[in-house]
Amino acid sequence: MNDADGNIDHLKRTIAAMREQLELMKFEQQGKIQEAVAAVGAENVELKKTIEAMRSEMDRIQIKHSEKIQDLTRTARDEQNHLQEMIAKLRNQLEEKLGR
Repeated sequence: MNDADGNIDHLKRTIAAMREQLELMKFEQQGKIQEAVAAVGAENVELKKTIEAMRSEMDRIQIKHSEKIQDLTRTARDEQNHLQEMIAKLRNQLEEKLGR
């Protein structure tokens, strides 16, 4: 029975060592998972910052573009008014010279 008891003790120690090794592997895996989750979280934060910066830049460009269009529209309207005034003056001068 001594041999059998020795074998049982050996098997118990082997099982305990295997359990310990499995626990260690599980702990290491959980650490790796937490590291991966943290890395993904950090990447998401950076992506959100990049998106926000791009949105801000896009908004700035759109505002600048709208202001440019307004300036061009105002300039074109002013030029049109000026030309219409000149046409009216020239028409009046021509009519005066023709005696109408």
